[in-house]
Amino acid sequence: MLLPKIEEYFEEELSWIKNDNYRAFMEFALKNYPPYFMEVPSSSSGKYHSQWSNTKPLGLAKHTKAVALVTKLLAPAYILSEEETDLAIIAALLHDCVKFGFGGGKHTSKTHEFEGATFFARCYKAHKLELPDELYKSVYTAIATHQGQWAVTDPPKKFPEDFDKIGQLLHISDMVASRPGIRFDFLETSLVG
Repeated sequence: MLLPKIEEYFEEELSWIKNDNYRAFMEFALKNYPPYFMEVPSSSSGKYHSQWSNTKPLGLAKHTKAVALVTKLLAPAYILSEEETDLAIIAALLHDCVKFGFGGGKHTSKTHEFEGATFFARCYKAHKLELPDELYKSVYTAIATHQGQWAVTDPPKKFPEDFDKIGQLLHISDMVASRPGIRFDFLETSLVG
């Protein structure tokens, strides 16, 4: 199967990012995702994600699309500004970008949240994106703790009190998009599970 180019696969999600600089940053980040991203399922065990996202290829990419959509749809409930909404969508697109680690292991990396945040930081520096410190920290922390109470952090984070609005939104979006039985009409295999 010939896989789509990553920036084409996420063309719609990129169009949701209103700020031109933020969209350019996300395009840059997508082009630097690990080569395996479009080829792997959303979970190596299959326990915590719907069947439609545990396929090869495109499982992880489909899950990421779903998280981005839920993030976009729930952003108004969190009373996010347009800038915060853009950054929440960026966090959603980045949250699992190195799910199998930087080297592309056979299993979900237990530290993929931290690795995703590290990837964000590296792309931020390489692309020379500039954000106010509080917004940079918000996106970084949201990615680094997107599993909520199951996040591997020291010290452990309590949800929701230790999470800002973007962090809460990303965690909830990931949880919703991962639940078995949730279907997304825009995914061609949405009726599978």
